[in-house]
Amino acid sequence: MLFALPTLNSNYYFLLAVFFLIGGIVPAFYTVGLNYTIEQVDKMYIAQANGYYIMMYGIGTIAGPLLGAGLVEFNKQNGYWLFSALLCSVFAFGFYSFKRIRWQ
Repeated sequence: MLFALPTLNSNYYFLLAVFFLIGGIVPAFYTVGLNYTIEQVDKMYIAQANGYYIMMYGIGTIAGPLLGAGLVEFNKQNGYWLFSALLCSVFAFGFYSFKRIRWQ
């Protein structure tokens, strides 16, 4: 919901506050996700899960800005926020489906 707020108001100070909150929340996804991954995995597979997590993080670091820039070019007014909402939906779906995965 936080990512949809800038589409409602274009006041400079409002946007500054929203960007400040988003900037504080998004970097925490890495450590929270890594801790969640390690809690869900058996001790024998922690190194493998950590490797997969870092690999997916690296792919996202490369692909995310490219996809985001393409979406912004496609829809200049709300493209960034559409991308952010899509990304949050992917995170939510990933956390939901991760509960059902059994490491083998």
